Amino acid sequence: MARGLSMRVSVTGVTLVWLAILAIAASGEAMAQGQDPARDFGCAKPIRVAVMEFGSMYHDGAGVDADIIGELMWRSGCVFDIRLVQRADLWPAIEAGTIDMATSSIATPGREKLARFVTYFGFKNMLIMPSAEVGTTFSLDALVAKPAWRIGLVRGFRYGNYYDYHLKVLLGENRVVELATQADLFEALRTGTVEAILAPSIHYFFYLTAEERAAFTLVNASPAPPTPSGLALARATFNAAQVDNWLRLIEGMRLDQTLHRLAARHISKAAAATMIEY
Repeated sequence: MARGLSMRVSVTGVTLVWLAILAIAASGEAMAQGQDPARDFGCAKPIRVAVMEFGSMYHDGAGVDADIIGELMWRSGCVFDIRLVQRADLWPAIEAGTIDMATSSIATPGREKLARFVTYFGFKNMLIMPSAEVGTTFSLDALVAKPAWRIGLVRGFRYGNYYDYHLKVLLGENRVVELATQADLFEALRTGTVEAILAPSIHYFFYLTAEERAAFTLVNASPAPPTPSGLALARATFNAAQVDNWLRLIEGMRLDQTLHRLAARHISKAAAATMIEY
């Protein structure tokens, strides 16, 4: 079984067969390294891992997060039960105890009561808007001057303190349109349901064709640095020592360039390096 194998995961019986095969290989690797997965990583039973539609990070069973999951399974010796969820459903599921871990998650004070975080990337969220408007509408303040304009966001996604605060203050709830997924967000832009959207910059290159990118432009409307994103580990499942062990695995993947290698499978090397070295 190849390490870092790209996982095309569906929540079907096919997934269970694939996981069983990988689990045998991963357990043997863990034993060879003197690890006790249940003790060291909190996986006496399969870890229920939430993944979300997130462009080149996770789409249709593949992406950077899928590859990271595969690598973490190998290095830890744990078995993962992969579950596709929508952003808005993630934190209620963690609170209810039906999800143990999630990828591409952003910490907030409220979420930190439910989970500990191990970050591995930083995402720069940017406005995506009609190219013809760039130069006249290039900031959140300028959007206020266009009362007919609506901005699309993903329900349950956090864009960082700057955007989360200013969008509500500047635009109000009636000018914010919430969509279920990143794919829905870009479709709303494409069809004119909204006039602008806010999304991680890498999604611009994933969801829009070259022809569409000529019509829409990325606009950096925030002075804030990239927003840290990574694993969320439920406090009800993992103790602090186990979270530290997951952190060591991620840091090992950073130091030996595995994160760079996995990210570069799906995005440009320059973008991968920027995300990892945020």
